[in-house]
Amino acid sequence: MAKIARIHAGGLSPDRRFPETRAVRPRLATPPRRFEHCRQFHRRFPQATTPDKLRFYNIAQGSADECLYHLILANDLGYQDTTALQADLEEVSRLLQGYINGLKRNSQ
Repeated sequence: MAKIARIHAGGLSPDRRFPETRAVRPRLATPPRRFEHCRQFHRRFPQATTPDKLRFYNIAQGSADECLYHLILANDLGYQDTTALQADLEEVSRLLQGYINGLKRNSQ
């Protein structure tokens, strides 16, 4: 199977076939501490204060925006049609904004 893939690709490595991926690849390495923070926060979420929850949702919204950027980039570079995923992610972002607005409204 790998031999067929090499023949189909002309024997080139992925970096030589798609030189744009070299610029994208370092950006795809999201800092693991963000995920570790989210995992630890999830364990104590019911006891979390409103500012903690707002911060958590704000981080989640930032991650959704970053993911949306990568989907747009993948679509623009012609890797795959990501318009459906972009629409889903925009809906997730709207839901997160609704949670944030609701928390702010209830905390006043």
